[in-house]
Amino acid sequence: MKNSGNSDYEFIVKIIDYFESKCNISFFITSKDFDVLYKWWEKKIPLKTIEKSIIEVCRRWNLKKKQIYSFSNFEYEVKKNHKKNMELNVNVHEDIEIRSVSERVDDFFRDFPKDLMPIKKIFENEVSKIKRGSGGDLNSVYSEMVLLFKNDNELKLRKKIFLKNLMPGLVNPELEKKFEINYLKKRYRIPDFELLVK
Repeated sequence: MKNSGNSDYEFIVKIIDYFESKCNISFFITSKDFDVLYKWWEKKIPLKTIEKSIIEVCRRWNLKKKQIYSFSNFEYEVKKNHKKNMELNVNVHEDIEIRSVSERVDDFFRDFPKDLMPIKKIFENEVSKIKRGSGGDLNSVYSEMVLLFKNDNELKLRKKIFLKNLMPGLVNPELEKKFEINYLKKRYRIPDFELLVK
């Protein structure tokens, strides 16, 4: 798998995490699995399409009492669902999407998580810059967030479980950090601020 930056790792971590949490299945993740996930990222297949495909395949294979052993088991379903969505042009209009993200961001700041209070100002400053269209550094926000939870036992345990299923050659600091960020974003229902960037 090529390394083209942060968004590919974030995408891959989200899919693996979704699969393990929703299907309660884990298998040894190899470089072949990473290649499958990377191809989906390259093709810009929406996460919702992949998540729907994963659920459908898991349900069918469970009924047949077959065991899922690789992300290649989902390739056909993902391709089929993505093609169907493209044909039906199932894309939310950009303005509606931006508005709903903006509303989620406002809700997040209104009910800001207590555990994140030490870095609230950093969140507000960077998101404010993004909303104004004058940059904003989400990486610095997420780095501060990970640092804040460096001694969090639940995060350490979840990361250990996640990493133990990866082939050793696939593990690297960037992937570990992406897992930590994704886990904390889910735990505290942090919206995808990236979607505010046009």
